[in-house]
Amino acid sequence: MPTAVRPKETTQAEDEREQVVTHTLPSLLPSPEHLAYFAGLGVLALFGLLEWPVTVAIGTGVLVAERMARKEKPATEHTPAERTSVEQ
Repeated sequence: MPTAVRPKETTQAEDEREQVVTHTLPSLLPSPEHLAYFAGLGVLALFGLLEWPVTVAIGTGVLVAERMARKEKPATEHTPAERTSVEQ
């Protein structure tokens, strides 16, 4: 006769680690499209169509541009003067 399986009790430290893995790690990994792009750069460098320093420079530039674009958010908030005119 099978016994009931009890859910494993987790500690707070385990919960925090799980949160880091499920929330932080995906934000650090590139999207599948970017991963394909970087793989393509690697293949070009592997066959000698691009030199390694050029490949690294292009890849780094793409990463930096992506991070900067992600940090910039459109200005949707109104200035204090605009808020009063919008509210009235």
